[in-house]
Amino acid sequence: MPDLTAIQLALRSRLLTLSVCTTGTMSLAATTTGYTRLTGSFITDGFHPGMEVVPAGFGTNTPRLIKQVAALTLTTYETLTAEGSAGGRSLSVSLPAARAWENVAFERPSNLHPFAEEEFVPGPGFSPGLIPHGIEEDQGFYLVKLYGPENVGLQGITVPADAIRDLYPAGDSSLLTGLRIGANPQKPYRSALRPDGKGWSVVVVTIPWRFTSVN
Repeated sequence: MPDLTAIQLALRSRLLTLSVCTTGTMSLAATTTGYTRLTGSFITDGFHPGMEVVPAGFGTNTPRLIKQVAALTLTTYETLTAEGSAGGRSLSVSLPAARAWENVAFERPSNLHPFAEEEFVPGPGFSPGLIPHGIEEDQGFYLVKLYGPENVGLQGITVPADAIRDLYPAGDSSLLTGLRIGANPQKPYRSALRPDGKGWSVVVVTIPWRFTSVN
């Protein structure tokens, strides 16, 4: 029998490596309304309204919710403390800081920041030909539900959701011995965006998996 906990934790471990977009280390400034740069483009880097941006190298590095994006200006919903331009700083978007892991107490953020929720769905296993001590295959799904604020456009949620889907290429067997992403004929996919109520919209990323072992 497969170790289902090991499978779930291997899938979760890959999720934690998510990187959606980043400025890279560069010279950045903070204003009371967001962040600014003198070169490059926040648009080209891939930032969108509704994403949770994580600053690094500033006096305060609390995650912020993006309101508007222009080439040299990234506006946030929160009021910031102004800081002059300095090097060695970065802005990035990854997996939201708020994460609802299975069977762990969780409350939705009160500030409408994005959050992620996992669901692990094992399926029935089978042994081809029901041969004793033969090959057994188990299949299931790993669901990642990505929530973001309503009324800020599509890309703040769908771009991170696509990045999550792309973390799990069909046929990948590098996460755990015996574990392979995809279950014929399915490969990882994401849903359309839909309203969830209470100010959030949600996209669901479905990762089919199969685990092969000798019984």
